[in-house]
Amino acid sequence: MITSYKFIDVEQDEEKIEKPLVIKTSIKAKSIDHMVLTVKSVEATCRFYKEVLGMEVIEFGPAKKRKAL
Repeated sequence: MITSYKFIDVEQDEEKIEKPLVIKTSIKAKSIDHMVLTVKSVEATCRFYKEVLGMEVIEFGPAKKRKAL
């Protein structure tokens, strides 16, 4: 199940607050080609995926600065 979040403005006591609107959708995928992650630390993320999930880290691109798992 994939849950997506969309924030909406709600007026309450003359004050604007953001409340999440949660939409739940069931999707069945046959396969995934790739995913892109934006992370705080590429090194920590690669270490986690390598050590915990057993993935291989592949470096590529100019000066091998890009990573794939």
